[in-house]
This record gives sequence, structure tokens and C-alpha cells, in this order.
Amino acid sequence: MIFILSIVIPTFNRAKSLKLTLDSLIQQNYRDFEVFVVDNGPSTDNTKEIVENFASKDNRVRYISTILKGCIYARNIGAKNSKGDILLTLDDDIEFLEPETLKKLIATFNADYQVGIVGSIELREANQTVPRGPDPLPSETGRISQNGKFNTSFGWIEGHGITEVDHVRSAFMAIRMDLFKLVGGFDEIYDAKGLGFRYETDICLKIKAKGYKIVVNPEIKILHKVAERKRGFQRGKGIDYFYYANRNHIFFMRRFFWKKQPFTKLMKDIFRGTNRCPGIKQGLLKMKHDFSFMWLVYIFTSILGKLSGYLRYSKYGS
Repeated sequence: MIFILSIVIPTFNRAKSLKLTLDSLIQQNYRDFEVFVVDNGPSTDNTKEIVENFASKDNRVRYISTILKGCIYARNIGAKNSKGDILLTLDDDIEFLEPETLKKLIATFNADYQVGIVGSIELREANQTVPRGPDPLPSETGRISQNGKFNTSFGWIEGHGITEVDHVRSAFMAIRMDLFKLVGGFDEIYDAKGLGFRYETDICLKIKAKGYKIVVNPEIKILHKVAERKRGFQRGKGIDYFYYANRNHIFFMRRFFWKKQPFTKLMKDIFRGTNRCPGIKQGLLKMKHDFSFMWLVYIFTSILGKLSGYLRYSKYGS
């Protein structure tokens, strides 16, 4: 079956990396796609000029300018303008490493009608090699635990074929458009100072609950340069982002996992936490390791964020 792909790329002031993303897109052998670059700001660099230059040569490329409301909003706006059968969300620092990538993506959907979302293996270097994963695959591969641990070792899937998981990342996330609309798109309640946190996993679990599969195809590999942005739980956004990440994490856990004894589980999370949303124990260990009392501020912020997420679910959760 031939699908039309609607590709949505949110961006803001990253014209250089965006140009490389678009260059790799128009070189794809699969031609039935449209591209919406959603300039979420709009940008003050030459983003608009670059996109319009592509559009003048290829009418599949389109530019949308929005007010600065964050990546979740931008992805939803792009989806609302789309006419495709499959929505593919890309970060603006992604490059396809081979011209067959989109063909492999379409083949993954064609192979199994129950596939609702497809993800990829992300590389940090174009020549990076991915060794075959453990055999058999660990049961936690791509899974989310009841205590909030998110396994993102998608590279383990190398050599094991298309594999079911609980979640994939929106840096490269292909979703059947009918299912995207069925669950109401990306939930903007997960905004975290513009970046978003847990929204991609939220939509994965909603679609999985409808009886569809979330899979990673290890033959699909993309270069994710993570341009001009810090890594780690702070993501370059400082104390504010740390608060929102903890808030959204607890909201997410209450929505999907903490149906029984949620307050007890909240207290455990406040004490222990997770890698991206550390609690008191991890904060104290980091303070000792870094010789920085700033971690006392982060610990306090973490507690406030987690409590806020717990109460927020009581008001907005379902």
C-alpha cells in the first residue's frame, strides 16, 4: 500500500542544522510526502529564507510561522495542516543517512496493520556502528517500569528485527494519522518551558491501549546531532525546566501506572526518583560528588515539581 507521509519539523533559530535536515529529506527515494517546517517563535535567523528557498524548488516543502508556544504545540499545528496517512515528526537536527530510509518506514507499516507507531535507532556520528544487541533481548528493552524507569536502549534491538516497545522518541516518530487523531494528538499539558517532557511517551501508551503496536525497526537509523542544546535532565533550561520535568513525570505516572496507592508511590519517587527526575537520595549523592550545595536547591525544586504533578493529575488527569 502506498502511504502519503506528512513530515512535521518544529524549529527555532537553528537554520544551519535545519538546512541539513531538509537536504537529506529531499534526497529520499520515497517521493510521496509533504514537509511542514513549523517556525516556533518565529526565528530571528534566516530560517524562513532557507525554507522558502527549498519550497521554491520543491512544492512539497511548506513554511508555517507560529508564536513561541513550544514544540508540542508546533507539532500539533503541523499535524492539523497535514493531509497524509502517516505523521512523521522530526527534530530539526536529524539527518537521514541513506536514501532508502522512508521506504523502510513505509514497509514497516505495510508489514503489519497493527503497527501504530514506528521509531528508529539514533546515531550520534554518521559512521557510528551499532553492535548486535544481547541475545536474547533483555525483557526491559524499550519498556517503562512501575517505578518510573524508562529504558531507552533501543540500540540493543540491532540484529533482532522489528521489536515491540512501550515508547519511542519524537525526534523520529511515525504515527498513523487516524490513530493520532483518535487520541487527540500530542497532549499539550506536558509542556515544559517549551521543550515538552513525557508527551511522546503519553501518546505511545494511549495508542498501545487501543490495541496497536509501538515498534522500533533497527534497519531505520538516523543521525541525531542534538544541535546546540545541552544533554541531561536540565536540557540547558536550568531550574525551571527541572521543576516542569518532575511535575510532568509524576502526572504521567499517575495517568498510566499509579492506579493503586498513588501517594505511597509518590513518596518513594520523592525519595528515590529516576535518572531524568532525581529525588532526594540521588540529589544528595550528586551534591557529594560535585561538591556543590546548589543541589539542595535542585532537591527542593524536585520535591515541589513532584507534588505539583501529583495535584495536577487530581485536577486534569483522566
